[in-house]
Amino acid sequence: NRSTVLSFSEKSSVEGIETRQYRLSEDQLANASINPSHSVWFADGPSGLLNMSALQGGVPVFLSKPHFLDGSSGLAANVSFDTPTVRDKHDTDLHVEPITGFTFRASKSLQTNLLISPYNSTKLPVSDLPETYFPLFWACESAVLQPSQAKQFKSDVLGPIHLANTVKTACLIVGPVGIFLGLGLVIRFFVKRRKTSAEAVPLLRSA
Repeated sequence: NRSTVLSFSEKSSVEGIETRQYRLSEDQLANASINPSHSVWFADGPSGLLNMSALQGGVPVFLSKPHFLDGSSGLAANVSFDTPTVRDKHDTDLHVEPITGFTFRASKSLQTNLLISPYNSTKLPVSDLPETYFPLFWACESAVLQPSQAKQFKSDVLGPIHLANTVKTACLIVGPVGIFLGLGLVIRFFVKRRKTSAEAVPLLRSA
């Protein structure tokens, strides 16, 4: 089984909660000439494709990001799309809350493509067509934290954490002040005691 790695992209937020966004990076779809370790997945074509042919009984099916996002520029040379390419819509990403590691928003977008290769025969109309990865369809699966869940998370998790941080900060401020006050009292005590001892005069009785 092939696993993929999502890389940190930027800070984000979901329902007012600070999160970190991780995206399916371009190097995860690099071909074998760029990343030799991908040769085991038969990534011999353009970058931006996942070769699924072995799982489809030899049918040349390839997965990509919608609109060939982050793929080789030649992939879209012979096709056109009705809508513009938008990264937030066509990419795969996760929005993770950094303290707990909970995923608050997830989106997986994949496009299924069929490789059409020219056939060396003058009797077929496809003989003059260039090699094309023809998009069949693309689909998106997504999930997001609901407002009611976000409200509960803020109350049950972030509230106690913020309180603990406030107490910790207060201790860091009050602690040194208390130490200095304690040292001041100790010094004052010894200074006062020395002064008292110096002023004391022993009583001498004459014989």
